[in-house]
Amino acid sequence: MGCGNGLDPDYGKLGLVNISGQVMLDGQPLSGVQVIFEESPQVYSFGNTDTSGNYTLMFDSRKAGIVPGPKTVRFKNNTSVGESKATEGDDPDAKPDRKGPSIPDCYGKNSKLKVEVKTSETNFNFKLKSDCSTQGRE
Repeated sequence: MGCGNGLDPDYGKLGLVNISGQVMLDGQPLSGVQVIFEESPQVYSFGNTDTSGNYTLMFDSRKAGIVPGPKTVRFKNNTSVGESKATEGDDPDAKPDRKGPSIPDCYGKNSKLKVEVKTSETNFNFKLKSDCSTQGRE
């Protein structure tokens, strides 16, 4: 049994891969955007872009990384017109009270961008186009 509360995950068993990269839209860095690598709607890692469009994926609020395997990549601005304000911090479904850049739906909820996360590859850059012509990463 032991005296711990049992809530500390054993990250070592997950084989997490540290992923970072840059996101550009029409040649300009996307800042303040959530980058979501999704295995399923309930299983994902995410990060927020800085002013240069750089991001690092987080497995949870304490640990960076993502479990290897196929992922759908989505980009989400922090708010959209008509959406309600969020009460949650880093939840990709939360809607903070900030305006973000306009992200075409083809890279958001309707994203078809797919990647394969492998332990040998840790940098994922994306050069997106407003006309949705980008179908993969750089």
